[in-house]
Amino acid sequence: ALIHQMNISGTSLSRKIHRKRDRATLGPMLREVMGAFFMLLCDSNIFSKKIEQCHLPLIFGESFGSIEACPPVPIDFDSIKQQFFLKFPEHLNLYQQAFSKDLMSALMAIYHQENDFSISSDLWVQIVYRLLRIYIFHADQQDQVIASIEPLFFARLIAVINETKEKSDLEVEQYFKNQAELFFMHRSAVLDRNCSWV
Repeated sequence: ALIHQMNISGTSLSRKIHRKRDRATLGPMLREVMGAFFMLLCDSNIFSKKIEQCHLPLIFGESFGSIEACPPVPIDFDSIKQQFFLKFPEHLNLYQQAFSKDLMSALMAIYHQENDFSISSDLWVQIVYRLLRIYIFHADQQDQVIASIEPLFFARLIAVINETKEKSDLEVEQYFKNQAELFFMHRSAVLDRNCSWV
């Protein structure tokens, strides 16, 4: 819809909350979602299109300030961390190919438990766009790229929870809006092989 410039509406964060899932199902679900997303981005050639600005869509059926409260969701931090530590080493070669030395150092510090999963929105944008670049320019590695996102997603999930757990629902909505703006701001770097940021 977005690629074809159709008008869309959004939904409040409370409507985006999924029921509790077994952690064993999260990996396959994530790979399906990210695989479809990366494929659509490639097929649409969206990064070569000239887009002047983006804006947050209106919330369907709700006025700003009257957003339904999010239901509490139990989180098993130990299981999420286990998934990161278990699967991160499987993709080291691809990470070293895709990431800058600074980014790789930040991820290795997390793996060696030298920091507490401090993957900021800025780092997450770099991670996603660097992997997307490999996906675009190296068709033979596309399956590897999608699989490699899984442990990094779990690490980012812990960081997001830590950064937003004391925020109100409206503040969390703003948090994700700010992250979306970072993705938009740096989108041209995906196709620029000489860009040092991504």
